[in-house]
Amino acid sequence: MLNLLSYNNFINESKRPVISYDFDGIIHKSVYPGTIHPMPGPPDKWVPFVKMHERLRGEAKKAKIIVISARNEDQDIKDYVKRYNLPVEEVIITNNMNKLPYLKKANVIKHYDDNQQMISQLRGSGIELVLVDPGDESEKVYENEVKFTEEDAGEDRIKISIKNIGSVILVVTYPKYEFKDDFTEDEFDKLGLDEDDVIGKIEHIEIDDVHKGKGYAKLLMTRAIKIAKEKDLVPIYLNASPMGFSGLRTDELTEFYKKFGFRVIKKQGNNNLMLLDESEKVYESENTGIPKEAGTGSIVLIKGVELPDGKHRLFFNYIKKILFYDRYKRKDEKGQPIRMVILGDDFYRLRMENDRLKPVKIGFTSEEGKKKALGFRVKTDSIVLNDQKTPYHWETLKYTWVGNMMVEMRETLKSMPDIEW
Repeated sequence: MLNLLSYNNFINESKRPVISYDFDGIIHKSVYPGTIHPMPGPPDKWVPFVKMHERLRGEAKKAKIIVISARNEDQDIKDYVKRYNLPVEEVIITNNMNKLPYLKKANVIKHYDDNQQMISQLRGSGIELVLVDPGDESEKVYENEVKFTEEDAGEDRIKISIKNIGSVILVVTYPKYEFKDDFTEDEFDKLGLDEDDVIGKIEHIEIDDVHKGKGYAKLLMTRAIKIAKEKDLVPIYLNASPMGFSGLRTDELTEFYKKFGFRVIKKQGNNNLMLLDESEKVYESENTGIPKEAGTGSIVLIKGVELPDGKHRLFFNYIKKILFYDRYKRKDEKGQPIRMVILGDDFYRLRMENDRLKPVKIGFTSEEGKKKALGFRVKTDSIVLNDQKTPYHWETLKYTWVGNMMVEMRETLKSMPDIEW
């Protein structure tokens, strides 16, 4: 115990959450570019990761902060912490062993790291992972590591929460209750709704101050929209209105909600009433939105179903045809485009042998077995391009020969953290 937090000693130790930080690449930035390996030199020569120092100090106001490092000795870490007066209460070293047992023993609820292998190590652990790139200082909160809870909040309200972080409310409601006092008859008619339509309403999205600016509001919004669509609560309505004096302004809130497809339907003083009314109706169009080199014979990768160990197999196919669709909203307004490819008859799996990629043709014994292996819900002759299901399609569609693709994209594909080669 470093005992650097005398001002926190009065807090009940058993009730404080524990948050951990990796050291190299997280507390300091002196790692070799593109790697997780620290540069040699004494601690006073390491470049401080100022953004993470500020984050650490902010979280220390409500949580116990510890450092968990893969190093085999802790003195340099302690010296560095002391030099920058960081509110770290404990340093744990793992000697390059899996960090998960140490994180669990310390009751960690959130861990910051720059090592992509942590994605698979922490999968299913209930520990939230924030992956940080010390190069561009970008952060990614892994949604599949965040545990959501849903509970009945009464009066047709569902509370969606991330424990100790934030929550949002999804309400089952009707236009006659939401718009009666705010819209004229003509304004309401332009919405294309019936007053007795069942719609969804998102309200009271709240994030704890310590966790603001880390992407949790986006995760909660995405979750709420997903649940609303599953329950056929479309369109979805919300009121972009500031909460208190420390939250976002109306214009900032409006821009945030627009990223999810919401549009302003009425400006009302310091509030903007917004609606997400995208339907599933699609029409073929000439919209491209993918590499101009793509065409018949281009390669598309397919991430297979998740295996028991949390990993996926990586398959590929050659496309027969590319279809472009526009999704239309009510009143014939364009929504986000759909990009679909028709696949060939033969599927291949990418394997890694002697540090080289190798394509292997797969002979599925049945259509059902093929769907199960590929993670397809319905049919296997077409797929909508999606960053998760068809990784790096914006790159692979440029290739028609798998040999070139494997050589030029080898390092990119090798870096994928959750693939069973």
